[in-house]
Amino acid sequence: MKADPKLAASLENMALSMTPPEGALEAGALVEAQQAKNKAAAAALAEAARADFGEMVAALEADIKKADAEAPAKVVEMLEHASGAGAPFAMQCLQGVLEQTAHKKSGAMRNACEAAVVAMTERIPATAVPAMVQVLYGALKSSKWQPQKVALQAFETLAKTHTDVIASILADVVPPVSDLMASSKPAVQDAAKAATLAAVTLNPHPDPDPSLVALTPTLRSSLVHGEADPPASL
Repeated sequence: MKADPKLAASLENMALSMTPPEGALEAGALVEAQQAKNKAAAAALAEAARADFGEMVAALEADIKKADAEAPAKVVEMLEHASGAGAPFAMQCLQGVLEQTAHKKSGAMRNACEAAVVAMTERIPATAVPAMVQVLYGALKSSKWQPQKVALQAFETLAKTHTDVIASILADVVPPVSDLMASSKPAVQDAAKAATLAAVTLNPHPDPDPSLVALTPTLRSSLVHGEADPPASL
């Protein structure tokens, strides 16, 4: 059977079209190599950033313990660094900042720490709110009333600015916050009432704790009518 010249030419052209142009393989290899270098460079930068932040955290924690009144504002700056990339590291300093809101001797330090917590609460990205909440829980257990009050005020702000996040953990937030309505300190009582009211007026998570759903109307009513103590079921 005689070969068809047109078919042969067609097959030859197809083969040529499937063969990378001269140098294309080398170019592809270069692209892959460059991509690998870029990934390696990005990983190195991330590691360097973590190291830098680690050093900053250690330095700031030391300054906070020494009651350096400029340190709290630097923690806020860390929170905002690189569009919020510094938030996890700032959270490491938040506990110390909250504790120093009760500094015995330095009013400047107390004021600076309280202002820093307010600023951090207002500027924190939603992704970092759960980490902040965990630190705030610790402050609620403080033996000093100032950290309790400041933490409660932070909870109130978070309930208003990060509604969805707080609503999703409502069953965890309300009990420790509302417990402080029974504090012996009027400032803590007031802050606890405001924070609890802000929390319980949120729309609950699609799958909330049934006991909390049943309790919320009662608790909201007691707050609105000015009752000092939370319901006994809390």
